[in-house]
Amino acid sequence: AELTNDSGQILLPGPATLTRDGAMIGAAMLETIAPGAKAKLGFGAIEGVRLKRSIPARAEGDRGIFSKSNQIEETAILSVENLTDAEWRVRVLEVIPYSEQEELIITFTADPPVTEQDANDKRGVLAWNLNIPAGTSQEITLSTRESWPEGKELQAGRY
Repeated sequence: AELTNDSGQILLPGPATLTRDGAMIGAAMLETIAPGAKAKLGFGAIEGVRLKRSIPARAEGDRGIFSKSNQIEETAILSVENLTDAEWRVRVLEVIPYSEQEELIITFTADPPVTEQDANDKRGVLAWNLNIPAGTSQEITLSTRESWPEGKELQAGRY
């Protein structure tokens, strides 16, 4: 939940009771929130919404016909399953490598397309905003490719 402290007073740090439509649904520890400041509070996990990540394909090796380059390809499947009797809006975040070197080329494809790239102002973070109806699931297929010239080595710290 996002909130703005419009009370005109500093909200002091400490425990807070979280309610929705008059019903208590959890508790959280607040940081100090100045008047007019915005804050985000997590209401906790929804036990009936499950996320699974699998990597059915990963390949490394030399590629090319006339000019060789080194390449890593990976496909990840993200599956969101809603076991509840209500529709939920879900934001799925996933990281992909990003390059800080001109010779390292990184591309990706996603189905469905990403909602936001460099989400939360963080390089390499992709986001999907999905509505998952009750009793259904949604899959995201994400494929990445990293390629660099022959004779060069990919150093650790890809993410």
